[in-house]
Amino acid sequence: MNRLTPPEQWVPFVKHELGIDSVQFTADMIMPYMMDPLARRIAERTRAIADDHALSIDSTFTGAFTRLNHFSHPDREVREYWLRWFHAFADVSAILGARSMGSHFGIQTMEDSGDLESREKLLSKTVGCWRKLAGYVKDAGLAYLTWEPMSIRREYGETVREVEKIQGMLTDFPVPMLLLLDVDHGDVDSPNPDDTNPYVYLERFGKIAPLVHLKQSCEDKGGHWPFTPENNAGGRIQPAKVLRALEKGGATDVGLILELSFRERSPSEKRMVDDLKRSVEFWKPICTGNG
Repeated sequence: MNRLTPPEQWVPFVKHELGIDSVQFTADMIMPYMMDPLARRIAERTRAIADDHALSIDSTFTGAFTRLNHFSHPDREVREYWLRWFHAFADVSAILGARSMGSHFGIQTMEDSGDLESREKLLSKTVGCWRKLAGYVKDAGLAYLTWEPMSIRREYGETVREVEKIQGMLTDFPVPMLLLLDVDHGDVDSPNPDDTNPYVYLERFGKIAPLVHLKQSCEDKGGHWPFTPENNAGGRIQPAKVLRALEKGGATDVGLILELSFRERSPSEKRMVDDLKRSVEFWKPICTGNG
């Protein structure tokens, strides 16, 4: 977020240096100003520059700075604040031209998650917040919402069964609430190997997952690794297998999104641009139909 911050810098870099035509915009780019008119001005400038460079902003999503309790906070007033915050994010998303907006489902505290009755009550309230938000999103002109299954119980969707349970609660929304799958998520403590198998998730939920976060993943699910030759040698994410699993799951139109992380220290900082380019090249044959 702090390396290529204004759209005048990151838009031409993504479009012309990386050769990418479509991106997911993260709320972290404007998180401190989301409830301020400044957010709209930045969004308008970003949209204009993206249009000038023929870069599509297809979706928006929350990020590391917004990995908070939001709709699962035990305090009602805090949940209501976050509903207003997401209203502002929906407005920004519409300005950017995005078709969808999303986030993690919510995060419970350890105490709430550890008590079954409290957990289920808070889950129901969380679903209610998303249902209210879906009405606002529809009025803003977005087509659907997405939520991301995570890796621990407090953050929801850590197993295949939990994803099925929560998705089954998201009915009768003003707009559909679909899945954004992450190939590096899943409960490593689960005795069921399916719960940490990215290809199981892609096949099981491909039909209702229009977006997928990509990074190289190891058995311990240790980080947002770029697709470099050294990471790929021991990694489990292969483009052809991802595509095959999605096709088996009935997916027809899926946005594959590189979600990579680079530490603010050497050598990661110095290698970032090259590692991004290598990652794009790794996926380009599949995305262009030549793999």
